[in-house]
Amino acid sequence: MAKIDISNLPKPVRIAVAIVPSVILVVLIVYFVILPKKDQIEVLRKEIAKQEQDISKSQSMVQRLDQLKAENKRIRAELKALEQYLPEEKEISSLLKQIADLGREAELEILNWNPASKRRHSSGIVYEVPVSISLTGSYHRLGRFFSSLTQLDRIVNVNNINMGSPTLKGDEASLSVSFSAVTFTAIPEGGQ
Repeated sequence: MAKIDISNLPKPVRIAVAIVPSVILVVLIVYFVILPKKDQIEVLRKEIAKQEQDISKSQSMVQRLDQLKAENKRIRAELKALEQYLPEEKEISSLLKQIADLGREAELEILNWNPASKRRHSSGIVYEVPVSISLTGSYHRLGRFFSSLTQLDRIVNVNNINMGSPTLKGDEASLSVSFSAVTFTAIPEGGQ
């Protein structure tokens, strides 16, 4: 093998011989080491950004959790307060008896007491329990009876009031009155 003497070569060739292996080495390192790592770094940056976004979203959800728990507690308390005005289905008969007792306390004569079967209210969240009632008594006693209905802890709507046939009983005029009283009961969860 012959020895090549670089000192006899022109200066630009000597510089090229000295630089080209370094350039080739740098190109190989960039191509095989740095560029693949750069792609990995970009993938990892995107992953980190996604995870930071997920963390931020989770943190905002955690911050809202306390607010939602407080709101849930408030709504449940409000629901419980409102449920006291809706008798449970098993309490309906005692509520209807209480209404009849109020009529007797007002010294009204109950002629007809006809509870109808419950039906779903248009809201879909309660049942209506209507009762058709016919009675006789003075106008003032009837007013006392209706006033006492407003004092009940339960919702009782009175509608379709018909008054007529006044007759004199002693020193008071007695009226025949018919009306519908409607109370409500909550539909149990999963109820029909």
